[in-house]
Amino acid sequence: KECVRSYTPVGDSWDHFGSDLSALKLTVKRYDPGALSPRLTDMRAGDTVTLSGPYGSFQLQKVR
Repeated sequence: KECVRSYTPVGDSWDHFGSDLSALKLTVKRYDPGALSPRLTDMRAGDTVTLSGPYGSFQLQKVR
């Protein structure tokens, strides 16, 4: 089931592991009655999630 939420990446949010894959780091507060946060916080290594974006009228910049 599709669920749409906006999240802001934190820290060194894009870690490249020498391949086409990368890791996205998010801080997610779990709300037990929530539609998405319990699903995200229950995920295990190797689980997948489909992401889209970013959307908006801003410029992506590397944080120093």
